[in-house]
Amino acid sequence: MELLNENISNQNKQLIIDFIWNILQINPDDSLITPYNDQLLTYLTRVSSSMIE
Repeated sequence: MELLNENISNQNKQLIIDFIWNILQINPDDSLITPYNDQLLTYLTRVSSSMIE
């Protein structure tokens, strides 16, 4: 997932975090979400880490 751009504002990064978090809360065993759980969590970590830097 190469969606993270350094020019994204922290406000937009927060929206991305909220969106991913909501997807992950739907149902962890959902067959549409399960294959992407690792990628979503990795991206969530990258976005939140970039907000700290």
